[in-house]
Amino acid sequence: MYSNEVYVRAASLPNAPILIANNPAITRAGIIGLTWSPGAYDSGSPVIEYRIFYKTGNNSFTLLAAGVTGTAYTV
Repeated sequence: MYSNEVYVRAASLPNAPILIANNPAITRAGIIGLTWSPGAYDSGSPVIEYRIFYKTGNNSFTLLAAGVTGTAYTV
């Protein structure tokens, strides 16, 4: 006989990245280089991706990039 019970283990969220900065070695007219460090707490698992948003208005943000696996991004 099978049980109808379902067990779920919810992962906790890691801390947000810190030390977000412009990378002056990359940034120039029309190009922005960003760098950051992972947050202090990773919830016990490696961070699998970062998502980068930019502000488009008062409390409004637009996704710029998803699936970023490193701690730097150039746009």
